[in-house]
Amino acid sequence: MIRAKLGDFGVSNVQCSAHIEGSAST
Repeated sequence: MIRAKLGDFGVSNVQCSAHIEGSAST
């Protein structure tokens, strides 16, 4: 995640947020 490129950062950020929200919702 830290070494993600600028283009991949947006995708990684969305996936990370979705994962956190999914875990919190469970």
